[in-house]
Amino acid sequence: MTTVQKSEIGIKAAMIDQAATDIAALISNSEAISRKTLNSAMTRAFGATSESGLWSQRDSFEMLEHATVKWLLLSKDNGPIADRVKRFTNLLDKLPTQTVRSENQVDLQQFSTPLPLAAIAWKAAAIQPEDMFLEPSAGTGLLAIDAMWIGAKLRLNEIDPLRTELLRVNFPEAEITQHDAATIHARTGDKPTVIIMNPPFARQQGHYDRNTAARHLQSALQTLAPNGRCVAIMPDNFKITGENAELFSKILNGCTLQATLRLEQGFSKHGTTVATRLLEGIAWMVRQTTLRKNSQRTTTRRGYLASG
Repeated sequence: MTTVQKSEIGIKAAMIDQAATDIAALISNSEAISRKTLNSAMTRAFGATSESGLWSQRDSFEMLEHATVKWLLLSKDNGPIADRVKRFTNLLDKLPTQTVRSENQVDLQQFSTPLPLAAIAWKAAAIQPEDMFLEPSAGTGLLAIDAMWIGAKLRLNEIDPLRTELLRVNFPEAEITQHDAATIHARTGDKPTVIIMNPPFARQQGHYDRNTAARHLQSALQTLAPNGRCVAIMPDNFKITGENAELFSKILNGCTLQATLRLEQGFSKHGTTVATRLLEGIAWMVRQTTLRKNSQRTTTRRGYLASG
């Protein structure tokens, strides 16, 4: 990437951050946000509409995610998991569905983690202030929020240049890298004690690869410190039974899998209805939470292992 290209990305990130500041204020006031609201904020920040080519509808959705992270960083929530999930589900109901995709988004599989699912992942990870936290495919940094609230040391890796710049804005004290997460284990640095990850599911560097998520998980587990904890959001077919049973066993060899949790329609607000599976490679009291539109049901079991 040339110096000019880096400069252009930095300028665009600054304008997106300006628009995101306006949207974060609306989120703080519990106001409903529409695509029109997003477009208005982007037009003010860029001094031009999307027809100018300076920004796209996809950029406006990136800005919305950036704004959500900005709001979260200032809205620390120590409440029970059920209350968090309810709060975040209510917020999602006030945000527009991301109906527009770009080639870059599809190539890099940029489908960010929905807030309620992120809250469950945070709970599962049980992050402590002394932890070294890694998010291998950080996106806009949503999965790192709880680690930031708690005061853990952050390492955020993101291959996309624009998202990397936005991470630097919201997480100025974090170590931010721009590696291919599929080879994150080959990078130097202190080994993380906690990893939360939502890897690309089916594409790697623009090419279809049905095992992309598994390879990313394998690399993350190889970089994890001994006795570390990993919470991974994986494709629905990555499970202990079925066609991927052998791959599942190979990737998780040497790990203690505490639980899996299957979620349907979890990413619908982010433009995809694919089912997902949350894997918890940790030793703790597992909370299995079923998301519903207006209510939550939580059950607690010790030593639970579900494989649907």
